Amino acid sequence: MKQITLIKLSDILVSSPSVRINAPNSELEDLTESIKQLGVLQPIILNKQGENLYIISGSRRVAAARTAGLQEIPAIIMQISDEDVEIMRLHENLFREDLSPIDQAQSLLYLEQHYHLTREKIATLMGKTKGWVTQRIDILSWPDEIKLSLISGQISYSIGRELAKVEDAVEQKRLLVLAIESGATVRIISAWVTEWQQKQLMKAEIDVEIEKDEMLDKVLDIMQSPCYTCGDDKAKEIHLIGVCPDCLAQLKLLGAGPEEKKPEENK
Repeated sequence: MKQITLIKLSDILVSSPSVRINAPNSELEDLTESIKQLGVLQPIILNKQGENLYIISGSRRVAAARTAGLQEIPAIIMQISDEDVEIMRLHENLFREDLSPIDQAQSLLYLEQHYHLTREKIATLMGKTKGWVTQRIDILSWPDEIKLSLISGQISYSIGRELAKVEDAVEQKRLLVLAIESGATVRIISAWVTEWQQKQLMKAEIDVEIEKDEMLDKVLDIMQSPCYTCGDDKAKEIHLIGVCPDCLAQLKLLGAGPEEKKPEENK
């Protein structure tokens, strides 16, 4: 069992921002009031590096204890690498119900970029799948309006993920507002997104048909023009061959008209 020691709050340092990026002030106020009444019931975890003590777990308890006027706090002291510190901090906080998906995503991305961990490795450490890690990190690429709505609790992660599939910014914003105002379920919003995707597919197919029609009109125009070689304006067939620009220019010159070809034929 790890030894619990009373540590002066003035000796404790914060090595990096807490994973609880968006902790409401009301939570800290409630925790402060509880500490005033009962004290700190659960020890914090510190990492010792040289003569310094850094918080691994318990940054909110430290903040609340300072606000409550305490001088000391119970703690467990460890000596581990920075990488292990971040992993421990994330692992402890990752499964808190009040931890937002944005906080999770930022912490996972920090592990990936700062410690060069693969997503497979992060997934193993977190007890999750690689797909789960990727989906969480992908949140950071969502449009700002969807992320802000997620942080404020106006929409859930599942709803945000569906809305992020809509690539048209105007339509995406319209559906976001509608989702918030109507309180629609994930299933309904998924149906909205599917309907939009089907409309986009139909539009793409129509555009292809229009392009085909335009190309056909161009071919018909070519078929109705005089033959480049002999100048015959009654050509009924067209044959497609590969010709470079220079040779095409020569063909056009050769096809200036049958009158110009007759002298060549008489030589």
